[in-house]
Amino acid sequence: MKKGITNLDELKGKNPFRVPEGYFESLTTQIMEQLPEKRLPEPVKVSLVNRMLPWVYLAAMIAGLGFFFKVLNIGDENASKPSASESFLVQSNTPDGAYSAIDEEEDLDYLDYLESQYVSYALAEKMGNFE
Repeated sequence: MKKGITNLDELKGKNPFRVPEGYFESLTTQIMEQLPEKRLPEPVKVSLVNRMLPWVYLAAMIAGLGFFFKVLNIGDENASKPSASESFLVQSNTPDGAYSAIDEEEDLDYLDYLESQYVSYALAEKMGNFE
């Protein structure tokens, strides 16, 4: 057992693996010799027609979309534009002034509510009972 320990102590701090002399100098040439030769593909000649095809397709798409939207808008040009009340599913015959009267009444109610809230807050603040 002592003999095994002494052998390890001798190798301590040394690298037991060694590279043969001149290995890395000839490594690149050996690898390159083993690789097959790579043939470059011949360049493909692109004709003028093949270069223009994407632009022709783009122009055809734009023309098709323009025609599509033109067909959709033909019915709308002949008919008169409906008013806002006619565009609803349920038509109502309310006079124009009725909406403004409702809005004014709701505004006044809301202002009264805000005023009452402020007054109650101000009174509670003066009395020192506010939360």
